[in-house]
Amino acid sequence: MKRFYLFALCIVTALGLSANGVEIDGVYYLLDSENYTATVTYPNETAPVWNSAPSTYSGNVMIPDRVTYDGEIYTVNAIGPKAFLGTRLDSISLTVNITSIGSAAFYDHRGIHYLNLPNLTSIGNEAFRYCSSLTKVVIPECISSLGITIFQRCVSMTEITLPQSLKSLPYAFLYACSRLTEVVLPPDITAIPNECFTSCASLKSISLPEGVKSIGYQAFKGNLSLEKFYIPSSVTSLGDEILEGYPQDPYTGGAVPAAPSSSSLRSIFIDCVTPPTCTGTYKSPFMRVNKEKVRLFVPKEGLEAYKANESYAGFFKDIYAFGEEVSNPMEITDSSAVITWFPAPGVVEYTVKVYTAGHQIALYTVDGDGHITSSQFFKPSLPAFKKDTTNSSTEYFVISLNNLTANTDYNYTIEGREETNEVIYHSQGSFTTNDPQGLTLQSYDPAPPAAIKLLREGQLLIEQKDRTYNAGGQIIQIHRQQ
Repeated sequence: MKRFYLFALCIVTALGLSANGVEIDGVYYLLDSENYTATVTYPNETAPVWNSAPSTYSGNVMIPDRVTYDGEIYTVNAIGPKAFLGTRLDSISLTVNITSIGSAAFYDHRGIHYLNLPNLTSIGNEAFRYCSSLTKVVIPECISSLGITIFQRCVSMTEITLPQSLKSLPYAFLYACSRLTEVVLPPDITAIPNECFTSCASLKSISLPEGVKSIGYQAFKGNLSLEKFYIPSSVTSLGDEILEGYPQDPYTGGAVPAAPSSSSLRSIFIDCVTPPTCTGTYKSPFMRVNKEKVRLFVPKEGLEAYKANESYAGFFKDIYAFGEEVSNPMEITDSSAVITWFPAPGVVEYTVKVYTAGHQIALYTVDGDGHITSSQFFKPSLPAFKKDTTNSSTEYFVISLNNLTANTDYNYTIEGREETNEVIYHSQGSFTTNDPQGLTLQSYDPAPPAAIKLLREGQLLIEQKDRTYNAGGQIIQIHRQQ
């Protein structure tokens, strides 16, 4: 296989001139004699055509910092359109002087694995489309122009870093990058364009910044690994089929079933009181969502508006307000109950309080991932050794309360706070424990009697003063005074 070794400063001993410029050590350049810059170009006299590989580039190619022609030194600062279209290089090394990459420059190219050019300011349309060996991309802060479909079907890509200064994304930006698991979007992005993340089947996490106003057609269709999807309050319009559905095959495409059972999606949260306008042919953002498994949650103030809008109500069994305990039964027994709630966008910490007869008996703090971070118990107590941790499922947060008194009314409140400590979420509810047959349990209020018989998980227990005994008279717990 032919190999090229181009050094930082190439002295030309023999030059071949073609319609595409000059050949220097096997690489062709277009020279700008006014600015003394050089652009790498394709080696043929006619431009490469789509879906073929006429280029004679092969082996290992290293693009130098500078080349010399006719006694003048030129800085190599650009890769021209179609320069390496369809090539099967073993590897290519690009100089850090590169500031622009032209349209289709590496289209269907198999030799580039890592892209990190600190001075890059523009990338043309389809520049890296079908680059199946490209695994990692770092786009610098100085970038000012991104063409459409530049990384479409880069099926080996596992990591991409976007500049914080980026203000817009191009059409089909990461279409079918099927191994990509996470994307962190810059804070000033205002739109998610059509097919931007279509068929990113491994994408497990993406957070839309507050300020995004529109989500385009099929923007996240085929993202089968997403469990929850949050739409911020700034969004005003949604395109057709933005979620679920099968991804297209990375190369062949084709028709596929609309609601795959393999999808991880269970919850969609729209933090907009007014339902976003549904655009597109069908005016149906959720037409590919599996309504048997996925629930839609909206602000309580806008619940009726969503239920009256066929673009939303027509594609879900029901629509729920943030904070409604509807997806999971309370599972109330004679001595236990389960409090459930749905996570709200922006909340970093929840405070859960439990009351009976006007007295607070428990206080929990729960982080934004649904895990208990602290708990306090008051008289009448919920013994700490029986405290369950939360179950942070893909749908809701759970706190299990044990050792409750049968046939007793309980109330609870849940407050959620954002990072500034402002309360942005509030929910409350009540429940009554069942009266077990053949057993009467006495209430703790107003004052506990000398001894109380309790039935806990089928075991008869006796509480007296600060101790709990089993039926055999053995002490199984000593309660600490609060």
